[in-house]
Amino acid sequence: MQGAVTRPILQRGMVKAISFNAANRSEAMAVLKYYLNNTTAQELYTRIGTALSDPMLLSTDVENFLSALEGIGIVTSSAHAAVNDNVVRHCLRCHQPYMERDNRARSCNILHTLQMPARPEVVGQAPKVRAICCGADLSIEVATKTLHFTGRHTTSVQNVAYNTTNVKTCAEMGCAGNAAVITKGA
Repeated sequence: MQGAVTRPILQRGMVKAISFNAANRSEAMAVLKYYLNNTTAQELYTRIGTALSDPMLLSTDVENFLSALEGIGIVTSSAHAAVNDNVVRHCLRCHQPYMERDNRARSCNILHTLQMPARPEVVGQAPKVRAICCGADLSIEVATKTLHFTGRHTTSVQNVAYNTTNVKTCAEMGCAGNAAVITKGA
């Protein structure tokens, strides 16, 4: 019986100092590729979130995980900057205040603006309503469960598709907006 192969546990700052042999690296790469190819993004997100919420998780494990993600370019300096940024911003789409560290993929939500009815009821079909914000004819069930827009908050006017009903400029909404509105990027 062969003994278990032991590998040093990487510590922050040691990523470049330790090199694994080619066989170990290629096996590790194959296992990771297999896992990523057989796991949904949502499952991976959920499993990492659950693991990071575990009170028994050691801080060194978290630091090693972060260091590995930084080492392969997934976590960048902008994530560190966002976590330490205490500036309250104004979203140019939904006009809500937010801090970048709290900005998520579903932080900014814009409801549909509905007009009843879109067309007369047809026997055997669900009644439709028109979303005048985007011109879609939706069933009442769909219209009440979906949003016109859901995404990240923004301070960039280029990231906002304004319309005349539910996505309006700060001037149209009568709010002060950002003191320093970013006109490109963000």
